[in-house]
Amino acid sequence: MIWSLAFQTLVLARAASPQSADCWTAGRTRAYCCYIARRQQECFQDADTCCQASSVNLGQSVFAKLLEQLPSELFGYLQRLVQSRQKALYSPAATALTHELLKRAVVEISRAKNSTKVGELPFLGTAFRATFLYFLSLHGLRRFIPAKYKSSMMRREPLLWSGFTDVYFGAWGRRDFCRCVEAGEFFSRTNTQLAQSGIGRVDFPRTFLNDTLEHHALSAQNCHMFEEGTLHPEATLRVAFSSQCISGDIATLITLLHGCILEQDMNKVVLLHEGIFQLSTFAVDCLDARLWGFTVRDAALHFARLIWVIWTKKQTFAFDAALQRGIAWSRAGRARGETGQSATPGTGAPWNSQCGPHVLSAAVVQDPEGLSSYGSPSTHGPLCTELGRFWLQLKLQTVPPAPPESSRTLAVLPITMSWESNPWHHLHWWLPAIWYFKIQLNLSPKDVDVALVFPRADIDWAISTAEGRTLDVNFRGHTEPAVWSILQHTMPFTTEEAMKHWGPDGIHRTILGWLSEAKAKALVEFYGASYNRLIMGLPSLRFFLQTPGLTCSAIARVRHWIQSLGYFSAGAMHNSDTGSSALPAGLLKLAIIQRPDADGRRILNLDEVLSLVQTNFTELMPTVVHGLAHGTPWVDQFQQFSGADILLAAHGAGLAWLWALRAGAAVVELRSRSSPVWLQCSELWNTDSSEIFGGLARLAGMHHICTRPHDMKGTLGEARLSFVGDMSDADAYNHSADVFVWLPKAAILLRSAVAQDVSL
Repeated sequence: MIWSLAFQTLVLARAASPQSADCWTAGRTRAYCCYIARRQQECFQDADTCCQASSVNLGQSVFAKLLEQLPSELFGYLQRLVQSRQKALYSPAATALTHELLKRAVVEISRAKNSTKVGELPFLGTAFRATFLYFLSLHGLRRFIPAKYKSSMMRREPLLWSGFTDVYFGAWGRRDFCRCVEAGEFFSRTNTQLAQSGIGRVDFPRTFLNDTLEHHALSAQNCHMFEEGTLHPEATLRVAFSSQCISGDIATLITLLHGCILEQDMNKVVLLHEGIFQLSTFAVDCLDARLWGFTVRDAALHFARLIWVIWTKKQTFAFDAALQRGIAWSRAGRARGETGQSATPGTGAPWNSQCGPHVLSAAVVQDPEGLSSYGSPSTHGPLCTELGRFWLQLKLQTVPPAPPESSRTLAVLPITMSWESNPWHHLHWWLPAIWYFKIQLNLSPKDVDVALVFPRADIDWAISTAEGRTLDVNFRGHTEPAVWSILQHTMPFTTEEAMKHWGPDGIHRTILGWLSEAKAKALVEFYGASYNRLIMGLPSLRFFLQTPGLTCSAIARVRHWIQSLGYFSAGAMHNSDTGSSALPAGLLKLAIIQRPDADGRRILNLDEVLSLVQTNFTELMPTVVHGLAHGTPWVDQFQQFSGADILLAAHGAGLAWLWALRAGAAVVELRSRSSPVWLQCSELWNTDSSEIFGGLARLAGMHHICTRPHDMKGTLGEARLSFVGDMSDADAYNHSADVFVWLPKAAILLRSAVAQDVSL
């Protein structure tokens, strides 16, 4: 803990009145009472008294007590830092001081890395402190450091971030702290709220205190409901031991941070800043800055800016609107050239470019038994799937390339949930594989072998997360076993039903034939074989809470490529993106998914919905899709959706086929009455773009709406208030709940879906 002890003596003097007490006890936040109710004269009459700025008294000895706990050498650095600012020393002194702090931070992180033991995280307090002091100096002396020297130091900063990553990998092996698996739907809402609030935008401070959409998203955080102990940096860091989505956790904390700024609680503001900075180092190599809108460097710089503001005051000051705007997150630092590149700090590359494909030259595949641990040069990756990042241990012997006429390629494909016939999982392998091998490289099936690698079958992310929440406060390990991040070379299943999926009559047989004339096998069966080229992994299609590696146009090309093969009869559907159709002119195909009773998520009153369509929508030809049963070939499933104009279905894997619809089609996703309020389901077209199927629709170029169709109120009023916990069975909602569609709302949804069809 760097600065937290200093604020144990911090005094917050908030003016009290009966009216303000009534406002607070009514469950309102200070933000509501002071910035919304003040205009509307709700909660209380004496708004000026209630909402006057809190007084923050740092006292004369607060920082002196803090500095007594630091080594004398660091105390000297801080003293010189302030003197440099006050006396405006020449730029060489400011540059030398900041550069020295950067070197010290690198040294301290290296020491932590050298003391790392497998399975145990070393003490990182000194490394955190040294890293922070560098950013404090960089911020405080920015006007005195010439641009060329500042740029030089920024080029060395990746040593800081990669150093932290090395520590974590050394303790726990290769690990993805940004999986977002079990709690993914919750974090999609978190991401949406972060974007709606505008945090990090250049104009955010100007709108921070206004009655706007941004304000409402922040004022809902209720900072006063959180005890300081739960916001302590040590408590915050425990998230790293129990969460699969640290990037989402950081986003949640950033939003809460601004709720605390609105409530003028400086102690919590400082605690949150420090915790965000430290927690960010765990996500440094997997944080998708493009999607989330912030980087690890932002966390360090904004923390430095806050402490600089406090440091320079050193006396009682008002926590007024000007101060609130000044410490709110914005891109002001970027305007000064103080933030990093668009690439992810520590990796030198955006998130999705890490995923592959990784191409290696001519080699013989060998048995990897006896490899050194996870940092081995023979550990390749990451290879990305919808579940996050994984690594592959592979031993290779370099050989001379074969003549071009006899050269072959080995495609190593990571397959997740391989024992299920689940189209949502399948699209993450097959769409990238078709695009890369058939469209991008145009490889002939006779020149390619397909090797399959898999995550372990015993992985249970829910159990890992739930167990992580019961850790002792002194625990420094991690509940996710290291082997979970390593792809295995053998089939992870043994049941006859699962094996059929990959056999000559399995659901994947046609698409595997497009890739290779030879049978696809587990990687273990290719030991000893020689290839001119090894291609490991696929372009990332993790559109859900990540920036995908494929584009909308790439998905369209895959769809068109499959349709052009002539596998499909004309039938009553469109057969190309050009809009040609066997349907009578003016008719639109409406595909409705109805699942078997045993699977749940059925439309309870489907007959009434069909009658409504037939009576009131003469332009629609409804088709009920029943043929998604386990074992239905992948291509046959594609055919049932290819070219449809509107898709109506309850939330579930079948909706993944929306990418096969005609370009510009409309998708209506139905959520059950029991779905919790934190699920992102906005009842608006083309709004839920980070949600599972809203994100896929955006990537595939389709219109999408998520709705709770049981009544006109739709969302929060009738949805169950589920707890947001570890998403374990005791805490999660019923994914298999059936859906009832209120007919007046069905009519509105279908009419708006027809209107969305802009291509007709």
